[in-house]
Amino acid sequence: MPPPPAELQQLQRERNWIILRARDRLRAALGPQAFRQLDDYVKLKIVPNIKPALPGVRPNGPTSTR
Repeated sequence: MPPPPAELQQLQRERNWIILRARDRLRAALGPQAFRQLDDYVKLKIVPNIKPALPGVRPNGPTSTR
């Protein structure tokens, strides 16, 4: 499989930066202890239920027609 186009790679880097910035802002707003509690909760209760998205399949509906 060929590598993704440079534009797509740049968009992914921007997306990653936005996510990490939001995480850091949340950590600063909550403080270290509350952030750690939230992080532990997410890892215990949410992460185990995450499933990868399948191309063309909507989460609550039939296959996309695009």
